[in-house]
Amino acid sequence: MLVVIDDLRTKIRTAALVQAKMAAQRGWVKIGGYQNKLQLNLFQNWPPFDFEEKVYNLQQVDFQKSGGAAGSGVYGIIDRHWLTAPRVPNWKQLDPSVVPGATAAAPTLGEFIVLMLGNKAGRDATLGQYPSDWARTVEALLKVTFHNQFHERRSMGASAFPRGNTTMAFLMSGQLLQHVVISNGMLPVDVQPEIVNVEEPPLVKAISTLLVTLSDNGLSHEFADGVGRVSP
Repeated sequence: MLVVIDDLRTKIRTAALVQAKMAAQRGWVKIGGYQNKLQLNLFQNWPPFDFEEKVYNLQQVDFQKSGGAAGSGVYGIIDRHWLTAPRVPNWKQLDPSVVPGATAAAPTLGEFIVLMLGNKAGRDATLGQYPSDWARTVEALLKVTFHNQFHERRSMGASAFPRGNTTMAFLMSGQLLQHVVISNGMLPVDVQPEIVNVEEPPLVKAISTLLVTLSDNGLSHEFADGVGRVSP
């Protein structure tokens, strides 16, 4: 998942990639299997890599340039091993350097996003005149993701529908005054999308994305879901 904070007041963009994993046991994440270990190596070391899909136009991407790769990615550990109410999964954000390991001291996903709003988590992804590989990657992921349809897993059937509902929140002194749901994804507000049957998944896939926009008029967020692939 890609989390992006666009502050329209300061023209600063902050972003972080989140690799979601299920906790193997309460308060602990383990990493097993070849593909999972490849993912962990990517998030821990960020060697240069290529995007497989040509639409991204990103080759030999190097997050280590322009100040290093710190803050580019975190692990999101979803823990369903609850003991007491409320019986809901617990999502913790873990730095890749301490994976595998305990999750107790890590911030929740909500806390992590708040830290990003204050520029205390994530990494600067502002495009600027000479954008870094990191900033160009975030921009490409946003553009491709929001031009793709959500595609359900094969186990749920071959179907797809447009995405892109936005929730706008108006805040004052930390208090929520009002929130409004609008749609820029061809969907009526608060209406279930019409399922469109397709014979096969889209050729170009996309990463799940949460985009939060800050302005003097309020705060809005958009969420799009999909799957993206990179290769070392």
